[in-house]
Amino acid sequence: GEEPAGGGPLPALAAGLAALTGADRPPVVLVLAADLPFLTGDTAAALVGAVTGAWDGVLLTDPDGRDQPLAAAYRAEPLRREAALLRSEHGTLSGLPLRLLTGELTLRRIADPTGRASFDCDTWEDVAVARSRLDTPGGEHGT
Repeated sequence: GEEPAGGGPLPALAAGLAALTGADRPPVVLVLAADLPFLTGDTAAALVGAVTGAWDGVLLTDPDGRDQPLAAAYRAEPLRREAALLRSEHGTLSGLPLRLLTGELTLRRIADPTGRASFDCDTWEDVAVARSRLDTPGGEHGT
């Protein structure tokens, strides 16, 4: 697991990569936050499929153009390499911003113009908005 528990997305990512061994060591990994209620399997597949050529990864950008590094697919080896370098440099990954790692990668960005796939629930207000979208006829359910 993530060491220390609650250390943030960077140690969690490193723990997930460390758990992938042997035949379970895919060349591309999907990295998703747990608070993306409208991210679909189609979007996830599109992210993984877009990791081609010289790209180290592909991430969504929200409607404001902000990178969403926890709605992304990355080549596993560059992630491992950069995490090891950061751990060596800082002594720990705990509390370090994920952008320290992603800033060293060659990333392709895919816009999420509607904001559906990149909508995350950081606050209870966000959760209420997500629930209202699910409860609205013709809303997010099944899309």
